[in-house]
Amino acid sequence: MDEFKSPIAHWTPSRYWTFIRSALRKAWGKYPAKFDVLKNRRRNKPKDVVGKHKFEYQCAECKNWFQQKHIAVDHIIPAGKLQGFDDLPQFCENLFTSVDGLQILCDNGSKSCHKIKTRQERGISETDYAVNCFAKEKVDKQKGILLKYGYSGADVSNLTKRKGVYRTLIEEEKING
Repeated sequence: MDEFKSPIAHWTPSRYWTFIRSALRKAWGKYPAKFDVLKNRRRNKPKDVVGKHKFEYQCAECKNWFQQKHIAVDHIIPAGKLQGFDDLPQFCENLFTSVDGLQILCDNGSKSCHKIKTRQERGISETDYAVNCFAKEKVDKQKGILLKYGYSGADVSNLTKRKGVYRTLIEEEKING
């Protein structure tokens, strides 16, 4: 079989499939099963809860209740990869699943159940995630954190060393990543 060429001359195959995946995900945003899940898995906001929202949704993982703006309708079986025509049928089958293939997960920050599940599906450990977040901080903040644990000088002289020290602190449970 010949190598796939994008019908758009200046697009790589990767760019083409990213476009197709994005278009399909946008269509899923209007998929009736998604709205059925939202309608069928909500409760009226308790009277003692403050806020203008009318409904709350229970996270299938942590079992806490959240406003709609803090939840995601999640695919129990991930949609998967879409890198070529061979992937298209399974991707569409998984993406456009029935109500039974969907769940509500909280999605209100980096420690939310939806974010954690997504990282697990992508093979990113919580430690790796914490180290990557640490690496995005300004150098002075990184050094300040490590200084509290007695690291300075050569131990924190470059990003690779700082990330290594931070990872060690997490693994030794001296710091909560």
